[in-house]
Amino acid sequence: MARIPEVDIERLKAEVSLVRLVESAGVTLEKRGADHVGRCPFHDDKTPSLVVTPAKNLWRCFGACDAGGDVIAWVMKREAVSFRHAVELLKGDYAPDLHAARAAPVARSVTAKLPAIATPAEDAELLGEVMGYYHTALKQTPEALTYLEKRGLVHGELIDAFRLGYADRTLGYRLPSVTTKAGLEVRARLKRLGVLRESGHEHLRGSLIVPIFDAHGRVANLYGRKVRDDLRAGTPDHLYLPGPHRGVFNLAALAASEELILTEALIDALTFWTAGYRHVTSSYGAGGFTEDMLEAFTAHGVKRVLIAFDRDAAGDKGAAAVAERLAARGMAAFRVNFPKAMDANAYALAVKPAAKSLGALLRAAEWMAGGATGASKRRPAAPELDGDMEPAPAPVFLSAAKEEVPEILPEPSAASPLPPGPPPAVEARIGERDIVIALGDRTWRARGLARNTSAESLKVNLMVRRSLADMGEAFHVDGLDLLIAKARGAFAAEAALELGLPIEAVKRDLGQVLLKLEAVQEEALEAAKQSAAPVAPAMTVVEESAALAWLKAPDLLARIAADVAAIGVVGEAANAQAVYLAALSRKLDRPLAVLIQSTSAAGKSALMDAVLDLVPPEERIAYSAMTGQSLFYLGEADLKHKVLAIAEEEGARQAAYALKLLQSQGTLTIASTGKDPSTGKLVTQDYTVEGPVALMLTTTAIDLDEELRNRCLVLCIDESREQTRAIHERQRFEETLEGLAAEEDRARILTPLLPLSQLVLRSLGEGGPLPTRSRACQLGRMGLAALKPWPAKTPSRVGPPACRSPAARRPASYGGHWEKAPCYDRAASGGSVVGNDPVNRSDPSGLCAKRDKKTLACLDSIGGIGETAAASSSLLEDTDSSGNQQTATAASTTWTGPADGSGYSNNPTNLPLEAQKKNFADPKQNGMAESKKQEAIGMALIPAAGITAGLTIETAPVIGRLFFRCCFAAGTLVDTDRGLRSIEQIKVGDRVLSREEATGATAYKPVLALIRPHHRQIFRLTLEVGERGERHRIEFGVSDDHPWRTVAGQWVETTALTPGDRLIRARGPPARVISVEGTARSEATFNLEVADFHTYFVGRDRLWVHNACSVEKLAEAALKYPGKAGRLKFHHILPRYLGGAANSTTVRIDAAYHQLITNGFRSLAPYGGSLPQAERILEIMKEVYGAFPLP
Repeated sequence: MARIPEVDIERLKAEVSLVRLVESAGVTLEKRGADHVGRCPFHDDKTPSLVVTPAKNLWRCFGACDAGGDVIAWVMKREAVSFRHAVELLKGDYAPDLHAARAAPVARSVTAKLPAIATPAEDAELLGEVMGYYHTALKQTPEALTYLEKRGLVHGELIDAFRLGYADRTLGYRLPSVTTKAGLEVRARLKRLGVLRESGHEHLRGSLIVPIFDAHGRVANLYGRKVRDDLRAGTPDHLYLPGPHRGVFNLAALAASEELILTEALIDALTFWTAGYRHVTSSYGAGGFTEDMLEAFTAHGVKRVLIAFDRDAAGDKGAAAVAERLAARGMAAFRVNFPKAMDANAYALAVKPAAKSLGALLRAAEWMAGGATGASKRRPAAPELDGDMEPAPAPVFLSAAKEEVPEILPEPSAASPLPPGPPPAVEARIGERDIVIALGDRTWRARGLARNTSAESLKVNLMVRRSLADMGEAFHVDGLDLLIAKARGAFAAEAALELGLPIEAVKRDLGQVLLKLEAVQEEALEAAKQSAAPVAPAMTVVEESAALAWLKAPDLLARIAADVAAIGVVGEAANAQAVYLAALSRKLDRPLAVLIQSTSAAGKSALMDAVLDLVPPEERIAYSAMTGQSLFYLGEADLKHKVLAIAEEEGARQAAYALKLLQSQGTLTIASTGKDPSTGKLVTQDYTVEGPVALMLTTTAIDLDEELRNRCLVLCIDESREQTRAIHERQRFEETLEGLAAEEDRARILTPLLPLSQLVLRSLGEGGPLPTRSRACQLGRMGLAALKPWPAKTPSRVGPPACRSPAARRPASYGGHWEKAPCYDRAASGGSVVGNDPVNRSDPSGLCAKRDKKTLACLDSIGGIGETAAASSSLLEDTDSSGNQQTATAASTTWTGPADGSGYSNNPTNLPLEAQKKNFADPKQNGMAESKKQEAIGMALIPAAGITAGLTIETAPVIGRLFFRCCFAAGTLVDTDRGLRSIEQIKVGDRVLSREEATGATAYKPVLALIRPHHRQIFRLTLEVGERGERHRIEFGVSDDHPWRTVAGQWVETTALTPGDRLIRARGPPARVISVEGTARSEATFNLEVADFHTYFVGRDRLWVHNACSVEKLAEAALKYPGKAGRLKFHHILPRYLGGAANSTTVRIDAAYHQLITNGFRSLAPYGGSLPQAERILEIMKEVYGAFPLP
């Protein structure tokens, strides 16, 4: 017998007053001190011997009977019933018969004290009365309701729809006494029906009861499932009433659908019903498909049956037998294949949500017999429940399980059931002040939705009304945030109480209201966002043609100066052109910054404002002043590719740090403290503002901030006497009639034509001939950040698409546009450049051979190498006018590009110096074949810096190999702010855990660049991690030269590590090196460039490694920090020779070499590249090739 919950017993003992209970039995009590005394009703008591203690709610007879106890013991003694019976009496508001109590002393009796159930004449009606009692008991029994939750059978209508019940062993208390004729008769009938056993106990006691009805709606059979798992051995879990199985479960489904799901057990059928598949019925076990069921299927015209029996031997055998019987009646039978040893309920609990997982199995049902022969195509069985299918935790049925749904086949056959249709759309009447939603007989009204300014909040004043026949209209109203579950739960509980509805029904309504209001709010927020953001005006065909004609004008720069002068700016033609081009550069990835300097009232603001008037309003932002953190809290894309103009540099001094970061990094990120709207706790929130942005400032300061000046193009206003006189004349002219007419010209110039003309511009990557020496290099380190080496800031990189040449083909991984620019003259390029000479008949890649020797002469475009994944590098034969044949290298060799990663030589850096020299001088040494791709890349690097003398074609392969270093094999895990991710899945902008080597500061930093995959020889590095007793080993596939941080504070390459070396981790004790072994395999490898700290952490144990940096970064570091090159930091490693005097033993490096690195990086950008060991490489090159002669 199931135990009565202790909480119920203790509640009865505490809540039922013993004094009132004793007095209700006819005993007169007198108060004596803290107790009450009276005559005991259980024996012939002459003097008061019964003592009741209210404080403890206990009683005791000190007379002949010597009895005592609590309120339960009193009822047991008074009514002569069992403990359970007494508890049931007290739970049912027990009140004894006062007349019988006063008539005579208590006599023992077995008369039922609880209201008896009706005893109709018909057996079916009697079963119905019993089932009604069981149905009521289920709703009042937490143990049975918990079992339903454990099995996932949770639905607001399930219990009532199938009249489920629970046999709680109290049925006998509701029957007439066995001492009466009526009691004997009803018990005999219940024994004949099988409800009671011969012993008088309930046959289905302790079971969840599922009734099965006949065609007339009468109870035909009862199924019982034990709810406890701790019963004695041999106790059956599944029981039916004795006798033949009668009735069909869920008979209404047969009439509603031509397709039916047939399960082996009723629990499985209830599982399908709860998941939304209402066309389901059940057999009486694997071999319990009765003739009644077959006749019912035939009578209702069922055409397809999906047999969802258990996946075991008995289930397979039973399914085959059922399919054969169904096929004989012309019905098609399909097998629903669960994973082995699983049934529908177990599968639904293991793979959630059940609606999707069960639906996938139904659509993958396998034809067995009957029906159309065309449906006999076999389908894949459901996947087995393994590690990929995470079981849901039990017994908490509502816990979120990992969703693993089998693949849904795209072509369901005729046997595939139609998926449940989408829920009906919720209709809402949206007014100015409120939103009204009608759901059945409930009407919901929401107010205050417009006050929400973000999608993270849904605060409303919500009211629900319902009309009741006997009570009029009931309603509940409250203010809450619908996105907070706790608030929704409290509202649903109160509303259910007020409206007289089940709380599940209110929760369902509330969910639909939430979704509808959320959709309305999203539409309102999007509309507000679009109305607030400036929208570029739509251009007509005429306007677009006029804008293109203006942009194509050959005297465009002169027109710009003239228009600025016509607007009212006197003089300053050169400055006007510079500021205008700076405004256009906003469309580039690295726009210009302009700082206009002059004394007060000299015209600097007038110049900036005049140019800003020519920029479309939606692409410019102007401020008078800015606070320190104002930039950090702008919208994420508010500044992207726009002009940011600040009236005075003084007004932006507090925001100087943010402006510098925005110019250098192109993005701003800040971590700020805010309140979590759901919990109210303070949490860290990230704010990001994306660039790039073209910056314009004015200043009257003489001494400028060095870092700001280094990032800006500083323009000085003409303050000469002649300029001042010209300004005064202009001011007087504006007061004349001619001046008023000129004002009309100003209005004409400021028509939408000029601003609209900038809307047809877009950023174009462009290559062109290179000068022998960049003027930016002559500036020293000042101006390096403001003027990126030529041609990064040439105006030709921004232009209208109609006036550009056809875009050259680039690798598929590059998403922008590249174009080949015309050759510039010497004056424009700053040096003599040999163009793509048609006389020399250069090949399509831009390479050509000089007539006199095999020395590379020029490269028309630095992007000319690697046009596609399979490109050709060749030196063509040529014949001059005399017929003499020139260069004899006519062979054309095809090499494979980075699409498959081949073509990269392996150059182990752990070899001795002499071996490395041989390897660089003769690539075929040590079994390493030379790559034509490296030769082509080297050819692109040499002319990129204008170094033509002394570097012949034979040196090109060596230079090309220097840029592919330091990588990890695919699958290496990297610690990011979103957990561990494979290195090949990292994208630019992702934030990885990084540590600054000098201070040890750790933070998540964005990834600036990706080193694209190329094949390298893989070394296997084995490490041991953990303390004694918990040690484990890990392995990394890594290139020979990737640097690891040791406890000695040094960066050590992979092949330089020795057993016993200890490597630093993000946290915990260091990892110990076990071995470094070379492998024969070559794999695609990956690396990253990380902002600021230039490090990241790999593996589940988070080992500290260095990143790879672009060669461009190395060149900038060399120019800016020449004295720090000796520190050998991998993100600015350059040899100690920088700035040193050239001699016979030292490689001569200066600005030309820096430009070689910088421009070489652009050639290698499609492939990725780094120079992590510049010192070692340059020393080898020094020994092999000698010094670099400069032009």
